[in-house]
Amino acid sequence: MDKQVWLILALAACGDDGPSGPRKLVADPAVETGCAPGVAEGKTRAKVVACKDELVRGRLAAGRIGDFVLENARVRVIIRGPGEGYYLQGTAGGGLVDAAPIGGEDLVKEIVPSVDLAVGGSDEIVITEAGDDGPAELVVRGPAQALDLIAGALNRDAPPVIVEHHYRLRADRDELELETIAYAGELDAEAPTLYDAVFVGGRAAAFTPPDKDVIATTGTTSSYALVYPAGAASPQLLDVGGIRLVTGPSLDFGKGQLRYFVIGDGSVSSVTGRAWELAGREVGTVRGTSAPGVDIEVTTPAGVVTIARTDAAGAFAATVPAGAYTLRATGTGRAPGPDVSATVTDGAEAAVAVTAGASGTLSVTVTDDAGAPLPARVLIEQAGDDRRVEYVGASGRATIPIAPGTWRVSISRGLEYDAFVASSVVIADGQTASLSATLDRVVDTAGWISLDTHLHSELSTDSTLPIDDRLRAVAAEGVEVPVSTDHDMIVDYAPVIIELGLADWLTSMIGAETSSLIWGHINAFPQTPDPAKAAAGAARWVKRSPGQVLAELRAPGRIVQVNHPREDGAGLFDAIDLDPVTLRARKDPSALGLPPGTDLSDLGFDAMEVANGSSAGDFDEVFRDYLAMVAAGHGAAATGSSDSHGATAYAGESRTFVYVGAGADDPATVDPAAIVAAIKARRVTVGSGAFVTANIGSAIPGDTANVTGLAQVTLHVKVQAAAWQPLQTIRIYQGRTEVRTIALDPQDTAVVRYDADVLLPPPAEDTFYVVRVERAGEGPPVVTKNLPAFTNPIFVQVD
Repeated sequence: MDKQVWLILALAACGDDGPSGPRKLVADPAVETGCAPGVAEGKTRAKVVACKDELVRGRLAAGRIGDFVLENARVRVIIRGPGEGYYLQGTAGGGLVDAAPIGGEDLVKEIVPSVDLAVGGSDEIVITEAGDDGPAELVVRGPAQALDLIAGALNRDAPPVIVEHHYRLRADRDELELETIAYAGELDAEAPTLYDAVFVGGRAAAFTPPDKDVIATTGTTSSYALVYPAGAASPQLLDVGGIRLVTGPSLDFGKGQLRYFVIGDGSVSSVTGRAWELAGREVGTVRGTSAPGVDIEVTTPAGVVTIARTDAAGAFAATVPAGAYTLRATGTGRAPGPDVSATVTDGAEAAVAVTAGASGTLSVTVTDDAGAPLPARVLIEQAGDDRRVEYVGASGRATIPIAPGTWRVSISRGLEYDAFVASSVVIADGQTASLSATLDRVVDTAGWISLDTHLHSELSTDSTLPIDDRLRAVAAEGVEVPVSTDHDMIVDYAPVIIELGLADWLTSMIGAETSSLIWGHINAFPQTPDPAKAAAGAARWVKRSPGQVLAELRAPGRIVQVNHPREDGAGLFDAIDLDPVTLRARKDPSALGLPPGTDLSDLGFDAMEVANGSSAGDFDEVFRDYLAMVAAGHGAAATGSSDSHGATAYAGESRTFVYVGAGADDPATVDPAAIVAAIKARRVTVGSGAFVTANIGSAIPGDTANVTGLAQVTLHVKVQAAAWQPLQTIRIYQGRTEVRTIALDPQDTAVVRYDADVLLPPPAEDTFYVVRVERAGEGPPVVTKNLPAFTNPIFVQVD
C-alpha cells in the first residue's frame, strides 16, 4: 500500500478505539469564552485567548488572541493556535510559545515536541478538559512534518507517523505535563525517538547539574526545567544546527511518554528542586540567609548542583538530593564569599548562614560637549581575562555593580567619537566610585548616516544576546540604523527602541538573514513581518536554489545583500564556485542537492558584504572579488557590517555609511526609502576605525564623472579618524589594479589624517576608482578588528 494512502487511512481511523489509530478527540463543552484572565487557587483553565490580559508579558512573548492559554493560580502558558508555528520554519501550530509564573516575564521563544527530529502537524487542536476543579488539557494532533533546519542539515524527511501531543496542567502546580504519543502512519513504520526542540531567550541561560538528570535554565522572573518521571531514562541535551534538542526515549506506538516542564521564579533552584521530586529522587532542603539579591551556588566535587537566589531580606531555600554540599554566595560585580558546608538528608532541612563576598559600585555619566546625555559602551577590565561590557543608555547614566579592586575603565561611542580611559579606578567594598566622561564627536560625517546591515540577537538560534541589549549595544557604538537580520526570522526592533528611549539615536530597518546550510546567507531589508506565519514569514531556503530565494526576496524599495560570500560553510561564492571575472558559477548544482540544470549564476543582489567583523580574515579575497565584479558590470554596492552575535563582538566594527544629503542625516527622522535608494546608487563608504570619502569634482561614490580630454584625473581624498585609531596607508585602485599608494604616519593623532587632491593619469577607457585605507593595527579601546575602510567606486567615462 502507498505510504501516503496508509497515512490518510490512519488519520481517518481517529474514531476507533483500537490499535489501528488514535482515539477521537472530543472537545469539552464547558470551555469558557470571552475575556477571563486569572483563576483562583485550586482551579485550572484551558481556553482560547480572547484578550491581551490573558497573555504572558515580556519582549519575547509571542502569544496572540486566538492562541490557547492553560493556567492555574501559579503559572500560565500559551500554546500556538491553528496554522503555522511561531519560531522555526516548518512548524505548525501547537507549540508552546510563552510560559511564566503569574506576573512573570516570558523567556520562551518556542518549545516544540518532535519525533525523529520532525514536528507534529496541527490538523487537530482540541481542548479536551476545560479545567475548573480538575486538570486542564489541550491535545494537538497531526502527521509529522520536517523542520527546515533539520531537513537542510541532515537531508532527512519526516517519518510516516502521526504525532499526538497532550499539554496538561493541574491545580496549584508549577509544572506542565507533556505527553507525546506516536501512531504508525504506514505498515512498516519504525518506532521513532522523542525529542523536544527547546528555544529560550538569552536571559534563560542553560544549566545542567552534574547528574544530567534535569535540563534547566536560569532567568529573570522566570526559569524552566525539563525532566522525565521516575523510571525513565534521563534526558540528553543535543545541539543540531543551533537547535537545542532534549533527547528522550524511543516511543512505543500508541503508548504515551510523559515528561514535565517546570516553571520557576527565575532561579535555578526553583525548578531543579521540583524536577527532582517529579523524578522520584530523595530530597531535602537547605535553607539560610545571605546578602539580598545574591546567587547561592550549591556544589559537590562534581560541579554546581543548583543555584538559589536570595530575596530582598537575604533569605533563600533550595531543594536538593540528599547529600553533602558546599555553598557559596556569588553574583555579578561581587567577589566570591567563603565556602559553607551543609549536609541534607531525605525529607529534612539544613540551616546555614552564607557570608556574601565584597561588592562595590561604579557610577558612570556620559555626555557630549554640550552636556547632553549620550549612550555609550563601558569596558571594564582587570589583569588577565577579567573583562565586562556594560552599556549606558538614553539617560547617559549607569550604575554598575563591581567587585572591589583596581580596574581599567574605557568609555566609548564608536568610530566618530573620541574615547575616555581611566586606567586605575579603585573600587572599595560597599563604596561607589564615580566617573564622568565627555565624548566629543570628532569625525565629520555630515550628510552620511551609519548602518550596521548584519546584526543578531537572541531571536537567532546561535545568539544569546537579549534583544534589548542588542539595541543598547548598537546605540552605544554610535550606529544610527540597525538592520535586524536574525537567522531565518523577521524581527522588528522598533518597539524595543521606543521602550528603551533610544528613538533619538536609532531608526531601525526590519530584515532577516536567509541562512541556508547548503549555499550561504542572504539579507533582505526592509521587510514586513507576517504574524500568521512561522518566523514571521521569512523566506524559506530548503530544497531551493539561491536564484529562487533571490527572486522571492527582490522587491522595489528593498535591499538584497549577500553576506560573507567567502566564509567557509556559509558563503555563497564558495558554495557555487563563482568566477567573479565572468560572473558565472562553476559548481554542479547536483552537488548542492539541486536538480541538474539549475541556474546558479543568478547574482541579482543589490549589495555585497565586503567587510564582515566576524570574517575579517576573508576581507582581501572578497575585496578582490568585488573589484572584479564591478569591472564585469555587476551593480552591487559594497557594504560593511559587524555580524555581531554577542556583547564582545561589537556592533559597527565595520559599518556602512550611506549618503542621504546634508540635513537629512538625523537618525530620528531619516527616511528609510532614501537609504535604500542611496545604497542602490552605491552612494556608500565603509568605515572601520577610519572614515574615508572621495570625489572627482562633484562626483562621489556611485556617481560617474566625464574625464574626456583631461590631462589628468583629480581625485580628492579625505581620511578622518579619532585619535585612538592609528592609520598607515591609503591605496587607490583603478579598476582591479592598485595605481597609487600613500603612506600615513601611524603616530599622527589628528582627526584629519589626509585631505588632498591625488593627480592620476587619464584613463584610456571607462573605468572606476576605489580608495582604501589601511589601519596600523587595532584601535583600542574602541575597535578590535583590523579591517580597512574603503569607498564604493567612483566611475569615470571617456567619450
